[in-house]
Amino acid sequence: KNGSNNTFIPRALATGNCDVLFDAEVLEVRDGARSASVTLIASTSTPPVELTVIGEVVVVSSGAVETPRLLLASGIGNDQLGRHLHDHRVVTILGTTE
Repeated sequence: KNGSNNTFIPRALATGNCDVLFDAEVLEVRDGARSASVTLIASTSTPPVELTVIGEVVVVSSGAVETPRLLLASGIGNDQLGRHLHDHRVVTILGTTE
């Protein structure tokens, strides 16, 4: 099965124009006219270190709940950001009869 771990991420890393940071907590995303930046806490450092990373593009992929939360907390977005999230609830009942 294909997923981002064996399709998009390896291709992006192969260009040499991409860095992936693991085990980091993003505090803020800033979107500027010519660049974007992310302020984060690198948890892999001992003690943890606060860093600001600047680049032409920042990709935020924190899921359907955390991505809007982070962008709204950073002051990025409009009145539609974070709306229209739908959940599909499923109830399964199993039993036996005689």
